[in-house]
Amino acid sequence: MRKIFYSLIFVFLFSEILSAAVWHVDLALSTAGANRNDPAFFISNSALFPDTLCMISAWTPGYKGYGIQEGLVYAGTRFASLSFKTQYHRLMSNHDLSIGIPILKEDQIRAGIRLTYGLSAIPGVETLHGGSCSGAINIRPHPHWDIFMQTEHCLFFPQDRSMRFFEPVTKALLRWDPGGPISMNVFISKREYLPWDAGLQVAGSLWGALYPSLLYVVPDGRLALTIRIRIGRFNIHECLSYHPFLGVSQSVFISYAH
Repeated sequence: MRKIFYSLIFVFLFSEILSAAVWHVDLALSTAGANRNDPAFFISNSALFPDTLCMISAWTPGYKGYGIQEGLVYAGTRFASLSFKTQYHRLMSNHDLSIGIPILKEDQIRAGIRLTYGLSAIPGVETLHGGSCSGAINIRPHPHWDIFMQTEHCLFFPQDRSMRFFEPVTKALLRWDPGGPISMNVFISKREYLPWDAGLQVAGSLWGALYPSLLYVVPDGRLALTIRIRIGRFNIHECLSYHPFLGVSQSVFISYAH
């Protein structure tokens, strides 16, 4: 009985650590893109595209002591988007190249697809690669409300499940943004091999140039605080996140919206 108990504890802790370490930059992006006027908003919401040229560069050292380094470069317009993210750590490296294409652009409903090619390499041992297709839809039933639904990597190749490169992820988000100093997001997400996540995010604006936001995720108790400073057409993000088992990490974003 004791062995079963310890096994369950190990599985729980491992899933919580894996959930935070798969792509740390994804959590930072969803935290940074809290407001509609934030360029990072278009990376976390693949159904929407900027009206003008938007470029973002991001870097995160991951969790101290684990040797994880992640980076991202994004460029988007109203016609398409292109992004590349990369991850290095002691055991392997991962690289994703994605192209986003809008398929529906109406006042109250937007939709897009994202084609991704990924490569994962273990030095001197093995290299895996694969492709996928993701889809998303954003519905705005009211000027102050957004309903966002996304399924990542719903289609993939190769078709052999034992050799699949990407893990499917399903996400739904409800955004309340009355246009004032406070906005709020509530979301749920599910990875195929990990438990459900749910989160609440509150974002604000101060003096028209400073934008703080706070995100809390259950069941693992993650916290993420982002401070965005807008200087003309440039935005600088500093994201600090806390994980109960992995500790504190940070991410830095620099974005430009023409």
